[in-house]
Amino acid sequence: MKQVKINLTDELDFNEYRKQICFFSQKITSFRREGNSLIIECEDNANTDKIEKKANDALKKNLESKKEDIVIDEHLKKCKYHNDFYREGFIKKNSGGFVLLEGDAVILYEFFDNEFRKIAEKLDAKEERYPILLGIDTMKDTGYYRRSPQYTMFCSDVTEDFEDLEKMSNASFVDKNLDEVIQIPSFSLSPSACFHVYEKYRGQTMPQNSVITLNQSVFRNEGRLNWEEFGRLRDYHVREIVFLGTQEFVEQTRENIREEVMTFIRKMNMDAYITVAADAFIMPKMIKYKKYQKMEKSKYEVRVSYDKDHTLAAASLNLHGTAFTSPFHIKVKGVDNPVSGCVGFGIERWILVFLAQYGTDSACWPDEVKKFIRQKG
Repeated sequence: MKQVKINLTDELDFNEYRKQICFFSQKITSFRREGNSLIIECEDNANTDKIEKKANDALKKNLESKKEDIVIDEHLKKCKYHNDFYREGFIKKNSGGFVLLEGDAVILYEFFDNEFRKIAEKLDAKEERYPILLGIDTMKDTGYYRRSPQYTMFCSDVTEDFEDLEKMSNASFVDKNLDEVIQIPSFSLSPSACFHVYEKYRGQTMPQNSVITLNQSVFRNEGRLNWEEFGRLRDYHVREIVFLGTQEFVEQTRENIREEVMTFIRKMNMDAYITVAADAFIMPKMIKYKKYQKMEKSKYEVRVSYDKDHTLAAASLNLHGTAFTSPFHIKVKGVDNPVSGCVGFGIERWILVFLAQYGTDSACWPDEVKKFIRQKG
């Protein structure tokens, strides 16, 4: 086993930097922080010089893009935090970034989705349903492979050949033989709920400023060494609100949603705040755009406390400009340059931070939740 040692600085946001580490090389097996040093463990045949260079380059890029957080709004409270909710009959956590909900956790899922749907309904949003898969061409048009390729999860069909199918049915068939029987992928699992909306309205002219809402399964490869981080999930659900139209309409819609979210947080008495944020770019060529996003305030995040020192991003509120309306040739009647925005609420993440603040005893939950449970019967 080989090691790489990287010197860190106090200015580095290690929580952001750590997301990149496993992507320096497939041959990295683990990492740990020891004071101001990062220790990376690698396989014996790893090119440690190359890994060290990538690690230092990424560190430099992160420091260059660092910008102080700007808090837009907040609701602070003292919490007695809980961490005992991963248990049978409630929430089961599986390796690889999966959680399974049972019992009252399922009711919490319905509660949060219902609350966020009500925000969309106040905007006269049209509810739609979409499949999970997105075509490769759709993904290319979103620019996702260029901006955030690390999250991509492809779907492959088996080859349509009896001989290959026989191989799979053989008891001696093992994982390492999979590449012999699968085709080049034609689809991706959806990494962002809003992409489905842009594909649906590709080439269309919308009659007016419009709002669409959906509950969508989304999938992201956060990196094989990151799944133990709180709330880091490979497969989860998002209540999405997408809005298209004039610049004024899109900006005002995001502001209206921001106000509704803070009203909800105060009603639930949760420790949380909304801050100017940036996408989790990890590709070195893209990291500089974090600073631009923060300068333009194109992305807000709702960050909710899950212990006294840490928060989790439970929602994002985004302005896209013409990044999607242009490549998908979406027009709005009477609007010269239509733009779009979206807000996504990660349902499982809201459940986790709620339980971290309130625990699993439903008798101690806010009245709004207890009322919903009674209505469910």
